Amino acid sequence: MSPAAEELVRRHVAAVNAGDVEGVLSTLAPDAVWTTGQDRFVGASEIRPFFADALPAVRPDLEIEHLASADDVVMVELIERLVHDGVRRTFPIVAVFEIRGDWITDARIYREGSAAL
Repeated sequence: MSPAAEELVRRHVAAVNAGDVEGVLSTLAPDAVWTTGQDRFVGASEIRPFFADALPAVRPDLEIEHLASADDVVMVELIERLVHDGVRRTFPIVAVFEIRGDWITDARIYREGSAAL
């Protein structure tokens, strides 16, 4: 795995854990695509409000279990802890990140069962 790609993904996860919307956006290309469940957001103008709403609402805590990469794709297996309907829940998830230079250009999030809460 490219150390730069690994560091980018770790920085992204740390920003999510910190609830830092601007930190999350700093890892994403301005025209990035973010897909989770049935939801798809394109570009910072759509991704920013998604994270601005989601991070304080569900207070995610992501723990990286494994990282693997091939070429410009990084796959990450994580444990996600979040609050949903007032209940703390835990899910295994997989995130597939496409990397171009210093940016995540595409992210697809898969949660066990369903990415939709």
